[in-house]
Amino acid sequence: MDHHLRNGIAQNPNAPQDILRALSHDWDEEVRKNVAGNRNTPEDTLRELSHDRNAGVRTRIAINRNTPQEVLWELAHDSDHYVRKSVTRNSSASIDLLGELSRDCDWMPRASIAESPSTPPDILRELSSDCTTDVRWAVAKNLSAPEDILRELSHDNEDLVRTGVAQNPSTPQDVLRELARDSDEWVRMDIGKNPSAPQDVFRLLYRDVDERVRINVARNPSAPQDVLRELSRDTEVRGSLACNPTTPQDVLRLLHRDVNERVRCNVACNPSAPQELLQILVQDNELDVRRAVADNPNASGDILRNLMHDRFREVRLHAAEKISATSDLLRELSLDEDLLMRCIPARSSSAPQDVLRSLSHDSEEPVRRCVACNSHAPQDVLRELSRDCEGHVRPCIAMNSSTPQDVLQELSLDTWTQIGVASNPSTPPHVLRELLVKDGIAL
Repeated sequence: MDHHLRNGIAQNPNAPQDILRALSHDWDEEVRKNVAGNRNTPEDTLRELSHDRNAGVRTRIAINRNTPQEVLWELAHDSDHYVRKSVTRNSSASIDLLGELSRDCDWMPRASIAESPSTPPDILRELSSDCTTDVRWAVAKNLSAPEDILRELSHDNEDLVRTGVAQNPSTPQDVLRELARDSDEWVRMDIGKNPSAPQDVFRLLYRDVDERVRINVARNPSAPQDVLRELSRDTEVRGSLACNPTTPQDVLRLLHRDVNERVRCNVACNPSAPQELLQILVQDNELDVRRAVADNPNASGDILRNLMHDRFREVRLHAAEKISATSDLLRELSLDEDLLMRCIPARSSSAPQDVLRSLSHDSEEPVRRCVACNSHAPQDVLRELSRDCEGHVRPCIAMNSSTPQDVLQELSLDTWTQIGVASNPSTPPHVLRELLVKDGIAL
């Protein structure tokens, strides 16, 4: 049996436990990895795989939330530091276990614990004085780090650690004020993008000699309006200012006429841009600007319908994707001469059933394939497409969770569609067993 097929079964969330037990002995390490990561794998199999010779398999066991605590304790002393690090990322790991790993000989597990918001304050205090810079940096960035730790780390000799404090929204404001005058530009840059920075800090940093600091202030939604207005005169930061959702509308009206295409693009995709500006930008000569209008979450239906007639297909597609939720438009798109336009209703969860039935007979294989992947397609349509003559349509039916079980059983006999059937959570257990037994795997 092809190992891709066994991999599909191994990662199937509804694979029966006896099948997962059998596949846990597979010669292919990728199959064993998928068994190790499967939430349906029984505890006894997880215990056995925790001693697998492959570190990647043990790593999946370390991450699996169903792994028993005693197994996690064993893996916390694994010879591979990636396995030990993975234990720290397991939400089921106990506080005592995290404390044990916080004293690991390798810095990577310690750093992983240091950056977790669920790590207790006493462990973070211990790690804040770690000899490795990356560990202290992880503590400095941690939103759960206590104020006294952040104050202490703000005076760390390493610039990297101070940047962690500078970017942390939990850092006290007086500490941010102090770091705003730090000699390291990377520290000031992170202050500039911190949403919790005080208003007076923004007023200091928007005059910074380093343009990257000013750019971060221009992007920051928490920057005061007067600072953003001042930055509109700064030629180096206008592009960043144009995409800030809190930029005053009078500034956006100024920026939408900018000679720089990138500035106009950022205005076009700014969710706060007024509709009147978007109406103007629809006529922009640059393709990227018009596409940005199509992608704007607040572009009106009239604007998007206008863009659906754009001379460039890419703009038309972006606009059509945005307003394809209405039945009338989906019907209209299903008749479009462009096959990519017809693909939009073919894969839409809102497409009327009769539209999907019509598109299932489309002359273009990509359109039928989109219908075959659509979990909202009628079952009679899926049955019909399961016999499609094009090889790429049937595998989509095999992977569709709405495909009828008898169709999945039929497709399990086709080597071209078996892999899709194997990974489909709707495939009946007896079909999965048949796929394995045919290859001589004992269950």
